Amino acid sequence: MASSTEVRERILSMFEGSGRRVGSGAVPEAGPHRKKSIGALSELGIAASPELLAYCAAAEEKTVREAVSGLVASGEWNVHPVRPLRSVLFHASPSHTVSFLAGLEPIAEDPDSGAVLAASWAIGEETSAVVSFLFDDVSPADAEPGDFVVEGASILAFLEAGVASEDGSAARPKASSAACVALQRRYRETIWIAQLVYDRELWTCEDAVDDVVRAARDARPLTCFARDLDSLGERPDLAAGWLLAHAVAGRAGELATTIARTETSVHPAVMELRKKLTPKKSGTPRIDALLGEHCSHLDADELAAIREAVRGAGAPEASRRGRRRAIR
Repeated sequence: MASSTEVRERILSMFEGSGRRVGSGAVPEAGPHRKKSIGALSELGIAASPELLAYCAAAEEKTVREAVSGLVASGEWNVHPVRPLRSVLFHASPSHTVSFLAGLEPIAEDPDSGAVLAASWAIGEETSAVVSFLFDDVSPADAEPGDFVVEGASILAFLEAGVASEDGSAARPKASSAACVALQRRYRETIWIAQLVYDRELWTCEDAVDDVVRAARDARPLTCFARDLDSLGERPDLAAGWLLAHAVAGRAGELATTIARTETSVHPAVMELRKKLTPKKSGTPRIDALLGEHCSHLDADELAAIREAVRGAGAPEASRRGRRRAIR
């Protein structure tokens, strides 16, 4: 796989050969508000693809980010240095929170729509797919939700397609491909968590209880937990997702197992969750206090409805309808 220097040269060469100008979006520096999050993915225990690691290093240079802003089809994205999330509890925007939980790293944002361009961590793979999404902007009536799109099979393929076609669609893999389906599924499985734990002091999103309950019905089914156990140490996204899901659903045994299995995790977000979600000696769940403090807009009945939806995720539709009737 290409080094950061080679990735840098390829991006600059593509841009120079395209005849395009620097995009109209901003190319922000790593300002004071970002410095707290500086840290290489590998230092956080994320064995991301060599392509993503190389891109992260190259994107520290402003001229590279300017080139990327010109290569991205619309030319209106804010292309920023990659700054991995270090805390998932009431710390970041809904989009950045769901990105972390879905194993994605944001590389650019559209300041007008709020859409995010992100690259997958692609742990164990050579390259990282690029996706775009607008946080939970989907109607349950949509036959094919269009709020999450896999834009390219790799970062460089995505940028090359931006040169080849005005809308960049030439790079898009088939939406039905296994990789695309897996990325979208992981994104949808974690929307409900982001709706609960994003930073409400700095960001807002439409997170009425009905929206959260709807999203929670897509939570990762408990049947996947046993399959994920061996990956929790190397997958901070899965570790954080299961810690929060078990805590919210009140699954004390599974929460204890996840805390034990993530003991060696070096990711700050996982370490923070283990500390704050470990039950008190009295056995009282700590998630109740956290949600009470940060989600005061949700009453006890609404939180109960969310818990029920998480517990029922993956159950047959008839069973879920029965649970919904009981909640009402």
